[in-house]
Amino acid sequence: TELDVEARRLLKSLSNELPWDWTISLRLAEIAERQGATLEAIEQYKSILNKEMYHPDVLRRLVILLCSKGRDAEANGILSKLQQTQPRAFTSDLSKLASAVALKSQHRVRALELARESMKAASNDSKDYLWYGQMLAGMAMFQEAEDALRKAISLDPKQSSPRVTLIRLLE
Repeated sequence: TELDVEARRLLKSLSNELPWDWTISLRLAEIAERQGATLEAIEQYKSILNKEMYHPDVLRRLVILLCSKGRDAEANGILSKLQQTQPRAFTSDLSKLASAVALKSQHRVRALELARESMKAASNDSKDYLWYGQMLAGMAMFQEAEDALRKAISLDPKQSSPRVTLIRLLE
């Protein structure tokens, strides 16, 4: 839209004056995404990381966009580097995302390690165990997947997703 074009122009001008301000890059990335300019959005999100800002939502968007462009290895590399250099920024949700990306990238050992790590801080939320069961099933670890799914069912017997997933696993 015209407003996005004008906002982009103003933000780019402002970024020259305030190159350290990561929120400008965030707004530029959001505009780029709205306009379907995925590659530009990726570059803006990467520039935020270069400013040493490791907000989980920024990382999640960057990884999702990279994977949408078939750049799984790059996404996996960013998450691996972050886990090593900024472990405090590596939340349980990012650990889950990293596990899924690692599995998609055929890094099964890393995927399993990350999945197990994210479950160390697992609450008694059935969704965590459902996710874990799905990850384990994706790695052909069927007995552990079944155990996780049964735990999800026991934590929230009213939820149908763990039951349906377990039935599919057992078929």
